Amino acid sequence: MSAATRDEVMRRLFSPLTTKVLVHDWNYGDYSTIGSGLLADSAVRTDPLFGGIAWHGYWGDPAVGSQVHGQYPAVPQFSTEHSGGTWIANQHNEDMADIVNYARNWSRSVVKWSLAVNQYMGPHNGGCGTCTGLITVQEGGARAGQVDYTIEYYTTGHLTKFRPARGAADRLHRQRHRAERRVPQPGRVQGAARAQRRQLRPVGEDGLGRAVLHLHPAGPHHRHVHLVRQPVRRGRHADRPITGIGGKCLDVTDNSSADGTPAQIWSCTGGANQQWTRAADGTLRSLGKCLDVAGGGTADGTRVQLWTCNGSAAQQWTWTAGRDLVNPQANKCLDVTGNTSADGTKTQIWSCTGGANQKWTLPS
Repeated sequence: MSAATRDEVMRRLFSPLTTKVLVHDWNYGDYSTIGSGLLADSAVRTDPLFGGIAWHGYWGDPAVGSQVHGQYPAVPQFSTEHSGGTWIANQHNEDMADIVNYARNWSRSVVKWSLAVNQYMGPHNGGCGTCTGLITVQEGGARAGQVDYTIEYYTTGHLTKFRPARGAADRLHRQRHRAERRVPQPGRVQGAARAQRRQLRPVGEDGLGRAVLHLHPAGPHHRHVHLVRQPVRRGRHADRPITGIGGKCLDVTDNSSADGTPAQIWSCTGGANQQWTRAADGTLRSLGKCLDVAGGGTADGTRVQLWTCNGSAAQQWTWTAGRDLVNPQANKCLDVTGNTSADGTKTQIWSCTGGANQKWTLPS
């Protein structure tokens, strides 16, 4: 179908409908060849059933949204599809960049394609077999029916931190603004400064610090953004013991931060080698390094160790409602070898059995 024929079909579709229609509904990178001709038609833009333009985020630059806004400032824009998947090296970074870039370029929404899939990224009928969801519902085996929350569940939750201005999307800007210097530091808010204090919005945290989003008015439909780092205070998800079988603590052997140091269980002492942070990127961190499946292995019995954080799948851990700590790449559980609670017993990954040696209590 030629572009002209396709545009004519879209025009004729308007007449029998009673609901609004979004045009394009495809990638930013395809706008010049697919969506631009239809949007250029004033009869389409002024039709009472015209709802705006929709974007997919699989390829192309979201800055196209700003170009469209420059030409047609009254046209609403929506991001209607983007999926996580195995082709994305760092899903956390990808999602947070998308949320900011879509909003910065006039999109009023961010929509994930897959809400829930099983551990095989299905079922599907000829569709994407490598797309991930916000939750993973285990199918078959000892964990059948259990739900794991992926990193996308949490990154999508961050979208609620942005509150759109009435009638337009919030735009997020990099440039500094003089008002930033007037934002008081936490704990030093007095009198009229409370109004500015309420503009602070936390957008996430990791084992090294907390990212805080400063929103400042800059016109009726804009916000200026300033991202700063603040030390993580002892509290939610930070610097707490992880306890397992027999009430013993997950422990870094000999209090050593050397790469390859085994993770074991030991009577809880309160030492730094028993303090763990659940980072926003899906890692578990102690002594400045990550809990790691040795060599990225997936076989039963592969040892679990401490290793320099590198963003690999070997360092991803999901805590389930059943209190299992699962490495999604291997789809196996953090396991205390030999089902014993003796001090010094090393850990490994093993097929999830539901046994007491695979149950863990994490910082809440």
